[in-house]
Amino acid sequence: MLVPVGLVGGIVGDRRGNYHNIAKETRCQMYLERKDLSPVANARVLVITGYPNDVQYAVARSMDLVHRLYAEERALPTTTSYTYVYGKATLYVPSHYANVLNAREDLREAIVIDGGDMRVATFEEMALGATKRLVQVYGSETEVHAAIAKLDAELQRHLVWRRDQKMEGDEVILKVVVANTDVLFVTGQDAATTEKLAATFKVVIQSAPVPNRKIDKTILTISGLQTNVLSEQQCQQQSVAPN
Repeated sequence: MLVPVGLVGGIVGDRRGNYHNIAKETRCQMYLERKDLSPVANARVLVITGYPNDVQYAVARSMDLVHRLYAEERALPTTTSYTYVYGKATLYVPSHYANVLNAREDLREAIVIDGGDMRVATFEEMALGATKRLVQVYGSETEVHAAIAKLDAELQRHLVWRRDQKMEGDEVILKVVVANTDVLFVTGQDAATTEKLAATFKVVIQSAPVPNRKIDKTILTISGLQTNVLSEQQCQQQSVAPN
């Protein structure tokens, strides 16, 4: 059966009713085919094998899961269906647009230029495989409505640009631990900087020190479409490779 790309995170994620649990309960073998083997770009093939009655039950359970995930996604507040409560509004935007917001401080400032404040959930707060990211807008009711109107306008422009670029694929997050001495080759002036790499491969790159201060290493977080993230990672590996 075909599974919409946007729901893959919920189907394979760590939650009750995911396809691993369905396979265990129905005594079937279930797995997701590689995306390049799908007949359509916006879906993945979920393969189910087993005895006929078990397969029939597994398909029914999987369809129920897809419908439930669709219902959950439709229930999420968006830029056009949010509620202002106690000085703030909470809504969700596509993960790829949240990456743009996190990367462009000028865009965030332009959205709240008339007052208020905005917070975009970090990578760590984003569930594995999720396709939506939490955004909270603070301020008076007038300020919040004005900011979200600008946010929605920028989102629509981003979606049009994304369609024009034919950008399709799974949103992924990759974390790598790099020695601080190697980080200089990535972020320094004399090598390919993170800004150049992010612009070239259309990903978002963030760095943070390892929580254990005794470890002289840095965590690099790379987020974006799967193919872009993997290409950028290979470039970074070449950048820090010894001559």
